Amino acid sequence: MGTQPFILDNYLDISGLQYVLFTQLLTIIGMYGIFNKVGERSILAFVPYVHWVKLGELLGCEKLGLVTAITGILRLAMMQMSDTPKWDVAKNVIMTKVTSVGTILFFVLYTVFSIMMFYRLLYNSGKSKWYLVPFAILPGCTLAYFGVSRRIQVEL
Repeated sequence: MGTQPFILDNYLDISGLQYVLFTQLLTIIGMYGIFNKVGERSILAFVPYVHWVKLGELLGCEKLGLVTAITGILRLAMMQMSDTPKWDVAKNVIMTKVTSVGTILFFVLYTVFSIMMFYRLLYNSGKSKWYLVPFAILPGCTLAYFGVSRRIQVEL
């Protein structure tokens, strides 16, 4: 009589899309709190990646917000393409390389641009630049804390 595998044996085996959806949920919570703190009641807080455009507008860096949103969307597209069943390598060598390089490239670009946006937010809120460290590691959690915490005031 064989044993059945425990349901949580592969709990760390999540797809890139699942990771992005989870972090976007936390980011939406944070953006909603940040927008409320500055007195901006915007439905755009609930739209993934577009909230970066609105935050950029509020911070006075519209182009950076737009670039952050575009690289985030492209990162999501590349992650979704790389999560699909593996390409037939013999036939699609170019597509395999494009998705691999694109996933890494847009992940790095989105991370850099979102850190730049968060730095602007820290500058305007008067908070320590040390908040960049947890943001670089866990951006969704840090934004959610930043938006929900009553100790952090944001003035734009």
